[in-house]
Amino acid sequence: WGHFSLFLARVTLTMASAGSINRSASGPTAPLPGASSENEYSSTNILKPFLLGDPMTNSRRAIRLDDSLLATQGTVYESFQTIDWLHDEDKERFYRKSLQMAAKAARRDRTLPRCSWAALLPQIVYLFYAVQGWLCLLMIGVCCGCCAAYVDIVALWFADLRSGYCSYAYWTSRETCCLLSNSIDGCDAWVSWSEHFGLSDGGVSSSSFAFDYATFVFVSVSLAVVAAYIVVNYAPYAAGSGISEVKTILSGFVIRKHLGKWTLFIKVLTMPLAVASGLALGKEGPMVHMAACIGNLMSYLFPKFERNAAKRRSMIAAAATAGVAVAFGAPIGGVLFALEEIAYYFPSKAMYRGFFCSLCAAATLQALNPYNTGELVLFQSPASASVMNKWSWFEVPTFALVGAVCGAIGALFIKINVSWSAVRKHTALKKWPLTEVFVVALITAVINYLSVFMRMDMLSLMALLFTPCFPDASGQFACVIDSSVVAALGLLVTALLKMGLCAFTSGLKIPVGIFVPSLAAGACIGRAFGAGFAYLVAQHGGVGSACAGHITCVDSSLYALLGAAALLCGVTRMTVALVVIMFEITGDVTVLTPIMITVLVAKWVASALYKDDIYVAQIKLQEYPFLDPKRDYGFRATISSVMRLDTEMEYLDEHGNTVDSLEDFLMRTRSNGFPVLSAEHSIVGYVSRNDLAYVISRALICADRHTPCILSELIDPSFASFVDVRPYMDPTPISIVHTTPFATATDIFRKTGARYMIVTRRGRVAGIVTRKDVLSFIYREELRSRENSKAGYRVVPVDDPSM
Repeated sequence: WGHFSLFLARVTLTMASAGSINRSASGPTAPLPGASSENEYSSTNILKPFLLGDPMTNSRRAIRLDDSLLATQGTVYESFQTIDWLHDEDKERFYRKSLQMAAKAARRDRTLPRCSWAALLPQIVYLFYAVQGWLCLLMIGVCCGCCAAYVDIVALWFADLRSGYCSYAYWTSRETCCLLSNSIDGCDAWVSWSEHFGLSDGGVSSSSFAFDYATFVFVSVSLAVVAAYIVVNYAPYAAGSGISEVKTILSGFVIRKHLGKWTLFIKVLTMPLAVASGLALGKEGPMVHMAACIGNLMSYLFPKFERNAAKRRSMIAAAATAGVAVAFGAPIGGVLFALEEIAYYFPSKAMYRGFFCSLCAAATLQALNPYNTGELVLFQSPASASVMNKWSWFEVPTFALVGAVCGAIGALFIKINVSWSAVRKHTALKKWPLTEVFVVALITAVINYLSVFMRMDMLSLMALLFTPCFPDASGQFACVIDSSVVAALGLLVTALLKMGLCAFTSGLKIPVGIFVPSLAAGACIGRAFGAGFAYLVAQHGGVGSACAGHITCVDSSLYALLGAAALLCGVTRMTVALVVIMFEITGDVTVLTPIMITVLVAKWVASALYKDDIYVAQIKLQEYPFLDPKRDYGFRATISSVMRLDTEMEYLDEHGNTVDSLEDFLMRTRSNGFPVLSAEHSIVGYVSRNDLAYVISRALICADRHTPCILSELIDPSFASFVDVRPYMDPTPISIVHTTPFATATDIFRKTGARYMIVTRRGRVAGIVTRKDVLSFIYREELRSRENSKAGYRVVPVDDPSM
């Protein structure tokens, strides 16, 4: 379909180009800028059969059509390269303008019948070009909703399979089985494995407990090992959360196969197994990766995005919002999450695209209703809205204290996880991924079964902790937690165990997310803290003397919500998106102020203790080329300390080039692009390696190897034929002077998405600097700073006069 649409666009441009050339031949037109004589246009452009319109004709329209058609030849980037945002955006802008001009020309051409194919085709092609983005977003949202529903349903079934099965419908989860059985007391339809093998008649004995314990551990470990085996052998990129890699890809870095169809299939297949195994992980992070894979694959169905890497990344960013929307049931939070954490280059129009995509995904998930509740997420607690709106201003210091504690725990978690990941990466442990998964899954399963809080599904645990203490039966368990010291201590132990296990689980060769473990551990800490504070207020009064004697004056379920948000903020450093997500989960606007206070304090404390969030820390550990947009690189250096000098730079002269010499030049060089310089060493333009190779491959079909190639404005009148390379060149590359501060150059790279910049000194080219050069310099300076700090030396900035 994409190739057929591209064919129609080419036909449309051919018709428009032919019409414009014929019309230009019927009357005089203005010559091209820079034309000095008529002899310049007497030669023949060899590439004319391959370019719609001749660049050397006097028709301005023909030149525009010719330039815009270059966008139909997409730039192919190799793996571990950075894309050229500006180049891709320019090509797409020219292409859109050409289609628009062709549609207008067809409407205004009175020689064509109104309903003829020649008159309608350009308008149909332009209309399809305009709606491609919305069609792609709709397909991405629907696919994300369907995949999320599959993961939720299968994960619930596998998780319940560890304890038993439904006697009359083995394919249903325990909750659905009990709901359909209409049992008044308990759930007679659910059969434990000890009952199935005749070791128990419904009671609890030592033999039945041991058998159920062994079965629980065996099934849990088996699910984890099977998931790891599939990932290791079929799609290694499906391991982990994937958010760090998605952030790197959206910044312009190319990682082939990471968003491929095989990665998507294995991710969706193994995600329910990993979640159901009971490991300290969640599915929210992998769902963002899953959505990014869907966005990447769907974009290849449309020519507008297939040929343009920059446009394709806008679809991937919009798809990431859908991943958060189906993971948390928070469409607005998904948009803000992409804007705050995922997207590197996020223009304003991408926001409503992400909104539309997340809306489609959330609507699809709700229509499929995987939880049989009509809700988007499992741990929504509508009853909490009637109680959680009661908080007093004397509780604000305790809100801040919860944020500080959870922020410190989040920073400690990142430190432990990064240290263990470094050990895994640089030791023989990386050669035994299945063994590591087996050991971690075994330890986790053995611990989980012995504690009711650890054995409980983390979403169900959060639903319990977010429930206030009601006098009726619906809140009895919550009241037990609030009134029991043992239960409160059990919650604290559960939180420490979950975060500790999650620190060692994150990085295993299975789909691993850290959102839900962080939320669950934070909810445990917050609920225990809230129960203790409620007891102190009820016993001693103090500032809240009006609450003396009333244990329900302080709502401990609110503290569970605050602890969950604070700990997740300490790990990921999200702020605005996190507040909106928690609001969409609870549906209560009165909790916004406490959440905002807690999240801000958690971010301040976590950033003070560990400057990077978990995703940036993982990016650094994997050594991906990523310029953090939130960080200020304050090195006292100029760009001359970073650039490659002109003596080391590979460049092209504007004159004296032939097809054979350019082909030989490509074989001798390795750079991804080449500046074109004049005899005075001033900049003429820039041509990428891919575009130059494409021109040469086309020229070799119909031209002699000694045919001249034109890279400058002036053409030798003696040329009988030539190959015009100028339409494929960037005539105005970004240039900076050699005294430009390093921080300024870094900001230009981040804000413009440039792949390279030309460095000049007094109007002459002094060198070139690429994004990878900047990243290499940052890495060297940070390494030097750490080594000097360990040695106790004073760290002297680059270009310091005292050096």
